[in-house]
Amino acid sequence: MAKEMVKQDINLLEYPLWFQDECEAKRTQTGFVWRISKEDGSGKEFVLKTSFKPPVKTDLIFLLFLLLESQKQSWKDEIRISRYQVLKSCGLGTGAPWYERLEESLERWEEVSLEFNGVFYNGQEYKTLHFGIVDSWGIDEKTKLLRVRFSPEYLSMIKDTSYCRFLDFNQIKKLRSPLATRLYQLLVKTFKNRDTWEIDAVLLAEKIPMKQKFPAHIVLKIKPAMNRIYKYTDLKVTVEERKKARGETVLVFTKEAAKPKEKPLEKKTPAFVMPENEDFKKLVSMLPPERQRQKSLLELVSKAFTENGFDFVAWNIRYANKG
Repeated sequence: MAKEMVKQDINLLEYPLWFQDECEAKRTQTGFVWRISKEDGSGKEFVLKTSFKPPVKTDLIFLLFLLLESQKQSWKDEIRISRYQVLKSCGLGTGAPWYERLEESLERWEEVSLEFNGVFYNGQEYKTLHFGIVDSWGIDEKTKLLRVRFSPEYLSMIKDTSYCRFLDFNQIKKLRSPLATRLYQLLVKTFKNRDTWEIDAVLLAEKIPMKQKFPAHIVLKIKPAMNRIYKYTDLKVTVEERKKARGETVLVFTKEAAKPKEKPLEKKTPAFVMPENEDFKKLVSMLPPERQRQKSLLELVSKAFTENGFDFVAWNIRYANKG
């Protein structure tokens, strides 16, 4: 399967735009505010606001696919596509409930607004940016095609950034697990120019975020998620834990070195074996001394001797020697 690489600004990988807990997201029907504040008292924070259910992993899959389609069409801010194609490409069902779920997903993204208050890093400085994700969407009554219009600010921010990573859409789909998917986003962001990443387990849980608060419980969840990432993606990263002070654990993520491509074994041409035949040996003795060990010539003589007999080959050798 060909790779489908979708571009993402690193800030959209660093900060979580979707919930892992689908049950909690379903309970939220009329509005939600999610804040991740800097602990230095600076007032800098990331804020996700919605007047509807917050997005979950399924919504991330839909969004990445639609973003990939925009990317393929030279970053058009409005795309038209069949709902069946979206569902099929996302590896989901194609029954009526999934058509409804796709429309609900677009409603979720339409209601989301993001605030990066002094925490949006563009590779040089931290900025304040506020933007939505989906401006509008609808279904054409005649063609039944889905129309999705992205927020221009959101789309241009991804299109124009050089502070980015690329996610393999097909590998994201295979992960299934919300925790593995979120952890994969963080690892893709982190393992660009490094082979090792060390982070306190509690701090990692806050970045994901996870409900678990104690290192032992966090590690218990992280390890199976890492196994899924190792199995289903090209990101070959392992994790080990290192104890610090009492009750503190550091997680050490290590990227495996790429295995060198094995060179195909050179086929050794077997040495020529002189037939135990006196007539053949006489033919060889008729050859010029400097050519009596030439493998290609001996093979030619042997083939001719087998097919045509001694006299025919002897005549040809005498004729060649005269020339």
